[in-house]
Amino acid sequence: MTLFVHTGDPSRAALRDPAVFEAAARAFPPGAAWLELGAEPSSEVLAVAGLDNRWSALVDGRGPVVTGLVPVGDAITHTNPTFGQGSSLVLWAARRVARTAHRDPGSVRFAVAHHDWAVRTLKPWFAYQVTADTAIGERFATRAGRTGTAREVAALFDRALEDPEVMRARARVRHLADPPDRAHADPAVRERVARRLAERPDYAPNAVGPDRAEWEKLTDG
Repeated sequence: MTLFVHTGDPSRAALRDPAVFEAAARAFPPGAAWLELGAEPSSEVLAVAGLDNRWSALVDGRGPVVTGLVPVGDAITHTNPTFGQGSSLVLWAARRVARTAHRDPGSVRFAVAHHDWAVRTLKPWFAYQVTADTAIGERFATRAGRTGTAREVAALFDRALEDPEVMRARARVRHLADPPDRAHADPAVRERVARRLAERPDYAPNAVGPDRAEWEKLTDG
């Protein structure tokens, strides 16, 4: 059971109390459904660290800053683990090194080729996490009318719960089968999400769950 709270939210410290955590979890339908099945905690409430996104490169506008060394895993990119994509990105990079290390690995050409591959193959997933985190952060921080990217991203996620076509696109992205700029840009997917927003001009994401006043009551230590 995981709850994500904006880092600027003063209520988050209260969630370390198991009773407060469970009460807060039950305020959301998925959490309530899970706990009603008789789930039991296996530990104290644990805080998750490392919710940052970083992209690193050993190549700049003038070329490689070093040769004979190429980054793999967190040395290339670290993403907020809420999407659970880190291990896959590590394995993609490790596989590429294993398949190409015989091609003059100490050369400038090898370093540049690895960097170009990482930008094409890994960076879209870094950018996807950044976009999602920005949208989530905006929702937590403003608690007001939702506009722009935050509203569109949320609408796509919500629409996926009702529309098989949108769900398939979202699933392909979540399982790293298609990059977001391909799956989510599909005209049929965009049309379905746009239709939802047109039908609900007052749409606000994540309407299910406690409002701010209820949340503060739940977390008031």
